[in-house]
Amino acid sequence: PFFNPNAAKEYYRFFFGGLLMFIGCLMPFDGDWTHVGYKSIAGAVCLVISLGVIWSAWISINIPTMVRMKWYALATIPFIWALLHLIFLPAGMSWGDLSETFKNIKDGGLSDMGNFFQMVGPGKILIFLGALMVEFTFLGGIFGGAKQLKAEKSQGRRR
Repeated sequence: PFFNPNAAKEYYRFFFGGLLMFIGCLMPFDGDWTHVGYKSIAGAVCLVISLGVIWSAWISINIPTMVRMKWYALATIPFIWALLHLIFLPAGMSWGDLSETFKNIKDGGLSDMGNFFQMVGPGKILIFLGALMVEFTFLGGIFGGAKQLKAEKSQGRRR
C-alpha cells in the first residue's frame, strides 16, 4: 500500500521528488531526442540516486520508524549538477531569450518557449525540480527537528 495515515507528509514529498528525478533521467538532456539522461554517466548517477530516494521514501512511508536519510542527502549531487546546467546554458542560449518569448506570447511565443525548454533539456529541468523538492524537504526536516529539540529542552528547564 502506498498510503499510510501514520507516515509523515514529508515522506510523500521525498517520494514525489525522487519520482520527478527518475522521470527526468528518462527524458532528453538536450535538443536531440536520442540523448536521454540515463545514457550518460551523470544521468546514470542521477538515476541511481533517484531510485535510492524513491526506495527510502517508500520504506519510510510503510515503516515510519525506518528512515534512510543518506539518499536524501545524496540528492544534493543531482541538484548541484542540474543547477549548474541551468545557470550555464548551451552556447547561443540565454534566459533573456525566454523573457523575450514571454513578451511575444501572442505572436507564437508559446511554441518558442517550448523550443527553448526542449533545447535546454526537459530531463535536466525535471531533475532540478525533483532534487530541489527533496533538498527543501530535507533541510526543512533538519531545521524543524532542531527547532523541536530546542523547544523540548526549554520545556525540560521550566519543569
